[in-house]
Amino acid sequence: MSETNIKVARQNYAFNSEFPEHHLTYVQDDRPYSSLHYHNCIEIGYCISGKGTMVINNIVSPFEEGTITVLNEGCIHDSHILSQTRDEARSVWKYIFIRPELVGVNVSVDFAGFASSDKKLFVLFNMMYDELENTEANYRQIFSNLLSAFLRYVERIVPKNNAVTPSSLS
Repeated sequence: MSETNIKVARQNYAFNSEFPEHHLTYVQDDRPYSSLHYHNCIEIGYCISGKGTMVINNIVSPFEEGTITVLNEGCIHDSHILSQTRDEARSVWKYIFIRPELVGVNVSVDFAGFASSDKKLFVLFNMMYDELENTEANYRQIFSNLLSAFLRYVERIVPKNNAVTPSSLS
């Protein structure tokens, strides 16, 4: 990006030691684009509805319903809405924030972040999110196994792009 006045903020998640994950449904703010951020964990997002523009790895691209984002720790990113009218719906996302190594999942994927509409990622994401929401018997083990499968599949399809990370800005 050619802008030099864009702020970059670190957003840390303090994870529960019992089972270190955070998941949520989020309605995007209808706000002007003004900053980027990164996390101390992997962020996996799924756009349930709406559309807008995202920045991942210094690349600006559109997103829409069905977009999945997979962002490694330290990947600088953001997404926002390009409203056409005041009545345009804001985008709605489901997110999972996780430190895979803290739930026994080895991360050997070398990537910063990417967006995809891959149907297999969608299925695995929804299965993971459902396990976290329903917390039925053995949900932690099932979630960890699904996360491992998700990351192994990411290994197969991940683009080999260079990332903009906090250390690359200095």
